[in-house]
Amino acid sequence: GLFGLVTGCSLIFSASLFAGCWRRFRSVSREKGSRINDAQALKHVLASMDKVALLLRNEPALPKNQREMQEELRSLLEAARMPQLARERELQLLCQVLRRQQYA
Repeated sequence: GLFGLVTGCSLIFSASLFAGCWRRFRSVSREKGSRINDAQALKHVLASMDKVALLLRNEPALPKNQREMQEELRSLLEAARMPQLARERELQLLCQVLRRQQYA
């Protein structure tokens, strides 16, 4: 009776502890993967800044609104055959860099 109850509680506690640790491990693994992706995206953006600057040289000023700026840049980049920068994360980072330059 008592031995079975203690054993059952111990097993339930161990299983819940294992499940919690497993979820945390998976979460950390996903975070690490997203950081690697962010680093790759930033590397692509920074490597292409000269090309983007040349592309924007003859264009009117970009909109201040983040969404409008992204759409404008996406169409310019796709027209210039630079699709690697038209991906969502690269586009977000590029907009952040350009906005900081506007305010500098």
